[in-house]
Amino acid sequence: METVKDPEPADGGQSDLGKDISQAGDADRREAPPTAGMTGADDLPVEAAHVWDDEGAGGYDATRTFVELMEFHLYGHRGPQALPPTPAAGPMPALLYLHRDLLRVRYGYPACLVAGDPDAAARSLSSIIDEVVAEIGGEGDEGARVEGHVHRLESTIRALADDSDGVTLGELWQRASGELLESIVSPEEKERVQQSLSAARGVLHRDGDVIACGTRTPERLIEAVREFHWRGACDGWREELASLTQHLQDILQADFDRSPEGRNPDHLRASVGEGAGDDVDANVLSGILSASELGNTLPEKRRNRLQEILATILDVKPLFDEAPAKGTKLPFDLSPISNDSAVAVGTYHERMQIMVRFFRAIRIARLETENHYREALHDPFFSRFDATHLAEDELALCPPVILVLDGDFFSAAGIRTLLDILTEGLPIKILAKVEDVCGDIEEPSVMPGWPTHLANMTMAMSHVYVMQSPVSQVSLLHDSFLEGLRYSGPALFSVYTGTPDHHPGLPVYLNSAAALESRVFPAFTFDPGRGDTLRERIDIGDNPQLDRDWPVEAFTYRTNEGDEITAELPMTAADLLLCDTRLGRHFWHVPAPKWHPDMVPLGEYLRLDPEVSGGKVPYLTTVDGKGRLGRAIITRAVLMSVLRCMSSWRHLQESGGIHNSFAENALFQEKQRLEEDKQREVDAIEEKYRVELDRDIEELTREIVQRIAAQLLVEGGDISKVTFAAPPPPPAVEAPAPAAPAESQEKKTEAEEEEEEESLSFDDPYIDTPLCTTCNDCTDLNGQMFAYNDNKQAYIKDPLAGSYRDLVVAAEKCPVNIIHPGKPKNADESDLDDLLKRAARYL
Repeated sequence: METVKDPEPADGGQSDLGKDISQAGDADRREAPPTAGMTGADDLPVEAAHVWDDEGAGGYDATRTFVELMEFHLYGHRGPQALPPTPAAGPMPALLYLHRDLLRVRYGYPACLVAGDPDAAARSLSSIIDEVVAEIGGEGDEGARVEGHVHRLESTIRALADDSDGVTLGELWQRASGELLESIVSPEEKERVQQSLSAARGVLHRDGDVIACGTRTPERLIEAVREFHWRGACDGWREELASLTQHLQDILQADFDRSPEGRNPDHLRASVGEGAGDDVDANVLSGILSASELGNTLPEKRRNRLQEILATILDVKPLFDEAPAKGTKLPFDLSPISNDSAVAVGTYHERMQIMVRFFRAIRIARLETENHYREALHDPFFSRFDATHLAEDELALCPPVILVLDGDFFSAAGIRTLLDILTEGLPIKILAKVEDVCGDIEEPSVMPGWPTHLANMTMAMSHVYVMQSPVSQVSLLHDSFLEGLRYSGPALFSVYTGTPDHHPGLPVYLNSAAALESRVFPAFTFDPGRGDTLRERIDIGDNPQLDRDWPVEAFTYRTNEGDEITAELPMTAADLLLCDTRLGRHFWHVPAPKWHPDMVPLGEYLRLDPEVSGGKVPYLTTVDGKGRLGRAIITRAVLMSVLRCMSSWRHLQESGGIHNSFAENALFQEKQRLEEDKQREVDAIEEKYRVELDRDIEELTREIVQRIAAQLLVEGGDISKVTFAAPPPPPAVEAPAPAAPAESQEKKTEAEEEEEEESLSFDDPYIDTPLCTTCNDCTDLNGQMFAYNDNKQAYIKDPLAGSYRDLVVAAEKCPVNIIHPGKPKNADESDLDDLLKRAARYL
């Protein structure tokens, strides 16, 4: 197999199928499928030799082979010599091959439905074992030994759980302990293990039915969560209900005691009890009570009202009992309804009629016990009391109707009533078991089928609590069931369970985990109660490697020459479809002699440009039962299913805030706007300096022309005698000297004129001072030679304060080229020839 590596996952980790969840515990909602490493270093899959690399391979026709492969990919046509579709026990996807032995890893199943647990309805076996190990304690070798024995027991329990439906954890613990001890030969070792298991059993405080990961797991789990939720919802209500009921009974009992029937000797004799009749004469007592005035009895209308509401309350009260006695009659059946949405609607309305009467009675009872009931005011209100008058806390005390749907429902015509439930907002909780991801098995390009889209379609209604998850995610199921039951409106729980009939040899857990990994059935929750924005309502965080199209995992194999190679393989929708025996005709497990260089792994194929991919044949990496690496090419119909799943996943990513095109577009536009604003600022600055530079050049030109004109006048119009020199530095201010004789003054003037003529020659250094941009380059180089005037523009302060090299270097560094070095003053300075060549361009 070619070594094709996808980029590393953004989180630097593997897919869920490559993670060990032993450290996560059940407190972490994120369920991770089995850990990698099912095959040891000496048990790596082995790849066959590439035929086209073997120069001695006779009869290999690359062109004919490619045509045969492409015909199958495009049209599903196998050549006459092609192998038939692979049977059920054929090669499996390479990534699933890594995790085929679930007994060697720890994950969320089996789970224990812990009765009476105040924190959860179910706990994973792994978390319970971790609690036991922590409570036993122990340090050093002894602690490690005990922990190892308990984990061996956990593996044995896990192996027994799949065939132990309805068995409690305590019973499984006992059976697993016996099997483990029987498997140990050494008496000393058996004694040590016995001690460890006894210590562990002594601190096992949780028990309940154990459920494995199977097709019936969602129903059992939602029932357990419903009971857990109901216990919590009724905890604060039971005491008030009991007190209210007792108060009503006391009022009616007191009224009866004041009635003639209550004063009857027979009634009095029965009320005092047996044995007391010898000391109390019931006839005498009856006469005394009849002659006394103990108050009037209740008005008949009020008495009838109190009796009616008490009877109504007592009929419903067992519903809220913490532990109803066996045989207690409930006001209605709480069992889930299967595959009949019309019955679910009818059951909901019947229950609500009972609960409306119950809460009507409760409200009247509160008024009566406080003596606040006024018939003229309250009779009209309670005569029209219906479900719309129930408060939120009262609605929360109405047991939910649970509707369970499976494949039989989705193939029938009951979808219309289901849509009515969802659109009308009836608070019915719907568990939709998706058993098959394929719509029409004759054409897998329509996969996934519409039942897999039910959750996405329902989410668009915006007022329904929605959860979608494979059954492998036990913690997500538990938490979402609880949130959905607490939600006041309708809830839809879409759970993929798969069917063993279509995936023989593939455990339900591995099948459902693969559906999550391959993006065929991604997990998400949508809770309208969490807020008003999509960011608050939707959560897709239970999917692996959220920012990628497909999760990737490292896969190590051995070449035919014995070299180990590790490749990054993506888990795609095609990997899951390969396990479906009904779709065998859409996959061709190509034998090694027919492999071709233009066969490319599907993950790489999906990243190719359409112009390039048209000349390639995509394949999946497989491993057969003997550990031999293989290649299964796919039909175009399967490829279309893969692309549909990828598109659907990208849509869910955007909804969950990953690679949101609106946000990315807004970010791009904002970045573009900032760049445009910055460019406008740069253009404005450049324009400002251009205008200023043009103005300065114009002023300098005017000044130079004026100088030329002035010198022409001085030299009598002889332009050949005109020289260009920078303005001399400002003279130092000195005290006036004493007046000199006229003759001396005349000689001084002549000397100054000669000096001025010398200064106007090209041999002296000078600066075009008005063009100076105040860059500091020359003054930083030699602050004694160069200085600034009052306008912060440079001039040569003292040409002898430095070397000729300083003048040349300053001229070279000047950004506007206004420094003119002139000729060197020191003929002995080193490197003058080189310096004069460099200075020539600035003279």
